Amino acid sequence: MYNSCFTKFWVSLSVMMLLVMTAAAQSRDGWYRVFTGKLGNYSGTLHLHKSTRNFCGYLWLLETQYPIKLQYKGQVNNSDSLHLSAAGWQQQVSLSGIVSDDRFAGTCLITEKDGSSSSTTFEMEVSNLPVYTRFHYYYTAGFSRLPQPYPKQPDCNYKAAAIWPEDKSTIGDSYKKQVSQFFGITTPVAEIGAWLIAEKDRYTAAWKQEHTKNPPQVTTSNSLSISLEEEINVMVMYENNRYISLAKYNFGSSGGGRGFYSTDIVTINKLSGKPVHLKDLLQPAGIAALPGLLDKTARVQYGINNTRPLDQNGFLKKRVAPAENFYITEKGLGMLFPPGSIKPFAEGEINLLVPFHLLKTYIQPGVPIASTHR
Repeated sequence: MYNSCFTKFWVSLSVMMLLVMTAAAQSRDGWYRVFTGKLGNYSGTLHLHKSTRNFCGYLWLLETQYPIKLQYKGQVNNSDSLHLSAAGWQQQVSLSGIVSDDRFAGTCLITEKDGSSSSTTFEMEVSNLPVYTRFHYYYTAGFSRLPQPYPKQPDCNYKAAAIWPEDKSTIGDSYKKQVSQFFGITTPVAEIGAWLIAEKDRYTAAWKQEHTKNPPQVTTSNSLSISLEEEINVMVMYENNRYISLAKYNFGSSGGGRGFYSTDIVTINKLSGKPVHLKDLLQPAGIAALPGLLDKTARVQYGINNTRPLDQNGFLKKRVAPAENFYITEKGLGMLFPPGSIKPFAEGEINLLVPFHLLKTYIQPGVPIASTHR
């Protein structure tokens, strides 16, 4: 059922698969592409990351500038039809087509917030505009089990993927530094793919070594709690002339539970190569005003038409405190909150986009409130 929050929907994507390249140190290299084109009456930008049969990334409609997150969910009936889940607010978009190295085309269904919908063909092509940074996309996956069989066999799964700039310039070094920080790497690495392989091997081997020491009866009685799963994926979320936002998606599960996930965002000023903080964007009065502006934004996005506090309207808090976990687009300042932090866990990550017309009087002098890639 489609609801007014548009927090969950599906994107169906029929894909013609390509051969997987193998990079140095047995690091498998997928690809990262930026596709641009028309989707009905909208202009779309798709930051798409591919690894074997996995696709993930973010779709943006130029007119709304709200991130629609894509997350691969698996094959359908062993065919080339793939499901990508997504989260949005103002539109529900369903894409079905063929993607290749340089083109993505097919049919799309766009459902608006008021429930109206339109179906049309779409065509997007890889953009070669210099505004978009060229990245490699490396990934790895590891699986380990204990040597002795058990009725309920515990296992350890580890997946990791990351962009890595092709550019060897100063700004490329800034991106490498940030990607490394996402993974807790303190010593500079020449190529993230080889490091991912080594970390995967270390992670799964450490789990196996630790639990191989357990007496069989201990493992048998605690097999579910011993199992471990972790996934880390660093992607491009958004980019224009001035800013690039990198997103680290992290999922973890232990003991057969539902697991926890979140997305950490770092927005980098492409002119300086430095991460942007709220104090770099807003004056002190603007930072002080953010809780009230986030309250207004939440009420608009979630259709709250009364004056009662947010915690009487499905939120867990009366007021939403600003977070450094933000991105900047041409339309506004977006903040991403992890599941269970300001709304119930089942509603997932909460993304509030404060429009710039509410912030314009608080912007720091000399900071442009819009930086276009058109």
